[in-house]
Amino acid sequence: MIKPQQNQKKYLRKNIKTSVKFHRPRTKKVKKSPKYSKKLVGLNNEKNYLTFFKSPVTTESSMKKIQSSNTIILMFDVRSTKKNIKFLMEKIYKTKVTRINTLITPQGYKKAFVKLSPNHDALDIANKIGFI
Repeated sequence: MIKPQQNQKKYLRKNIKTSVKFHRPRTKKVKKSPKYSKKLVGLNNEKNYLTFFKSPVTTESSMKKIQSSNTIILMFDVRSTKKNIKFLMEKIYKTKVTRINTLITPQGYKKAFVKLSPNHDALDIANKIGFI
């Protein structure tokens, strides 16, 4: 039998694992800093529905939506709901809302696409709000 040389012995040895568990190495944990809180601060009652409205969106594409599809784009607080937005539009601006689509922007606001009924003109409502 041929004996391996002295420097070859360390290559022939294998590390024997005695544990079944694999421990993942610890990595850097970054503290979260969200743009808005996930929890509601207070209850949304009808008295403070005006505080949810932030501003209208006055871009070129929003003007095109007003003219073509009778839809107004408005910015609201994140805590506002579709029911609050519908209540605000029907109470303040005396319009009939058919549909509301919402999304949350990276800046922490809720953008609402408010589609009005065909017998109400979005251009007139935009004039009432004051962004045309």
